[in-house]
Amino acid sequence: MPLWKPDEEKVYYLCARQSDGSVAGGGTQYDVDVSIIEPDGGRIAGVVTDAQNGSGIELALFQTDPPTSFRWSTADGEYAMVNLGPGFYDLQVDAMGYETRLITNIEVVLGEETRVNLTLPPKSQSAFNVAAAQSGSYFDSSHNGEGWLLEILSLPTLKDDGSKGAPGLALAYWFTYPGSQLAKGQVADQAWLVGVGEVEDDVITFRNVIAPRGGGFGPGFDPANVTRGIWGDFEFRFNGCNSGTMSYIGPPGFGAGNLNLERITGLAGQSCGAGKGMSVQAIKVSSIGPEISGSWFDPSHDGEGWLIEILSDDLALVYWFSYDADGNPAWWVGVGTINGKTITIEEAELPAGTVFGSNFDADDINHLPWGQMVFTFDSCTSGTMSYQSAIGEFGSGTLDLRRITSIPGLGCN
Repeated sequence: MPLWKPDEEKVYYLCARQSDGSVAGGGTQYDVDVSIIEPDGGRIAGVVTDAQNGSGIELALFQTDPPTSFRWSTADGEYAMVNLGPGFYDLQVDAMGYETRLITNIEVVLGEETRVNLTLPPKSQSAFNVAAAQSGSYFDSSHNGEGWLLEILSLPTLKDDGSKGAPGLALAYWFTYPGSQLAKGQVADQAWLVGVGEVEDDVITFRNVIAPRGGGFGPGFDPANVTRGIWGDFEFRFNGCNSGTMSYIGPPGFGAGNLNLERITGLAGQSCGAGKGMSVQAIKVSSIGPEISGSWFDPSHDGEGWLIEILSDDLALVYWFSYDADGNPAWWVGVGTINGKTITIEEAELPAGTVFGSNFDADDINHLPWGQMVFTFDSCTSGTMSYQSAIGEFGSGTLDLRRITSIPGLGCN
């Protein structure tokens, strides 16, 4: 078979297509077909740059309407939307830290390139600085049923001369629902994302956020089956201790968008009025206090775990981020009572029924009774938990508790 040689005067594109998936172990396996194509449609191409300094913007997301394709810009800011049919298109451009740009009525002609170079202005900075008391739960009230859990792990530092030092660190979970397009072979009623971000001034930027899946549940859980695929990026931008905005750039099926940040909960032992938002030690009236707040897991179940928020002397909020028996992402949540060293959640709920993004509808969510969770602590870094689910595939069991993260100033290092 003779070797194929490309025509040096033509442009070609590498195309990867995912085949139908086959389920094995708790995950889904795929074959990927790769081919080289010679485009026969029209193109929209150009460069996207920073409006202030003229540098190219990497990983800006370009989307056409009609929704023909998604593309990301290169390190130099170059992009190309290829194989477009003839007609007029709108082009939306999103990039972390920049204002969204929409260019309308771009004409595309078969076999020709329409050049569109554009600049994006950076988002304006507020006078507010992210504080440790930013930790807690947030949502957009128009998307009641999904939201974010935020832990401020450290704040930015200053050098001896007063200039900026290292950025702070934060951990965030996004509890949500599947996108409009799942990978072939995947079925899911829920989705959850987790990322570590850098804190600078009023902004927390989360790059390479992951979307875990594949672990299974209970005795069938296998850490080796957990995949941690990169989902995309999102950003929190605060204008006060209780509010702000968030923007995200995800894969096809999730896309890009902007939402409001409205506080649902704050952590016991923290105060927005305490200096720069640093936490203040609460007076404990029970054996479990604010120091229990943070992320926890069982080391033998690496890939799933719990986010615990101590809300008051006698109330706690707990999310369990896990998977169903087939390895699809799943999460459930409950408010529990504190008694001595124990948090008891009698009726956790598993919300399902809607989808991610612009088609989200809170009225479509079914709040399924999940069952009971009991957490008993022998120190501020360890304990055990037991569960009894009302949903057959989850069953009952006991797991160890080990701390992953702690909130600065809450008394447990």
